[in-house]
Amino acid sequence: MLRKAEKMSLTDAQVEAKLAEINELRNHIERLDAIFDRQMEKVGLTEEDLRKLELTNLPPDVKKIVDETRREAQKAGERVARDSSFQNSKSPRRSFSRAGAIKL
Repeated sequence: MLRKAEKMSLTDAQVEAKLAEINELRNHIERLDAIFDRQMEKVGLTEEDLRKLELTNLPPDVKKIVDETRREAQKAGERVARDSSFQNSKSPRRSFSRAGAIKL
């Protein structure tokens, strides 16, 4: 029996589309990182300050924001996983077996 990875074959166009999507996501993350860095500078925090921060001792309003952000990130991750599995499931089967083919 073939494993799932062996059954699926991607076309060049599908690979290019996935690479473009990855690049778009990478650019988006870089923009978010830049925004985060600017916000950290505004409030005078460093990465070391964040590492020292105890998440259990956060003020209620900050804890609420952290919890909401975590939920949103989890939902976004679930959407990406769902969309990815949907895209993989709807890809057309283009492979065929030549077993038993007769050369004329």
